[in-house]
Amino acid sequence: MKTFYLTIILDHQTQPEKARRLAARICRALDLPEQFNLSPYDKFPDCYKLILKGQVIRPEASVEESLERTWRLANTWIANYRPDEGEVELMFVRNEDSRFRHPTFSAIRWAHWEIVAQV
Repeated sequence: MKTFYLTIILDHQTQPEKARRLAARICRALDLPEQFNLSPYDKFPDCYKLILKGQVIRPEASVEESLERTWRLANTWIANYRPDEGEVELMFVRNEDSRFRHPTFSAIRWAHWEIVAQV
């Protein structure tokens, strides 16, 4: 079984409850249970750090699944392909060309997807 972590920095979140609702919406978009770690992110004002952990559904197609799941949130992601491991690490940095699958996802300032373990 392969495990992934998705870390997201959400900005323009002035109320904790609003940030929690956005985190829950992101979980639903990724077909994940609404279990997450959400905490204030002090590097920027009105930001929260969201950490999601999940299992890769199709371990034999983990690169494809990584691309498909992150596409559900936004584009464009920077990819670091690791051919020896058959894995990919993805990074998103919002800019003027970013596209979001849902208007509320425009609060995603930065994100990092990584498959970290195989059990």
